[in-house]
Amino acid sequence: MRKKRVRRKRLGAIIHYLGVVCEYLLVIFLAVWLNIVLKFSSLFSFPFKAFGFASAALGLSLIIWSCGRAGFSLG
Repeated sequence: MRKKRVRRKRLGAIIHYLGVVCEYLLVIFLAVWLNIVLKFSSLFSFPFKAFGFASAALGLSLIIWSCGRAGFSLG
């Protein structure tokens, strides 16, 4: 019986982290869509795009780091 509990716990962790990544990607998609709809191209010059890319990369690296700290591995 103990093996089933460990497997359920691991499956729950996998689903949780997949949900976090999907939420992250959804926010990026909505930001791009909103930019297209509102057509604020003059507001999004290179410095803003660079800052956005850097913050997105930092956020994704924090997600990957936290998955590793929680003991989640793909192998």
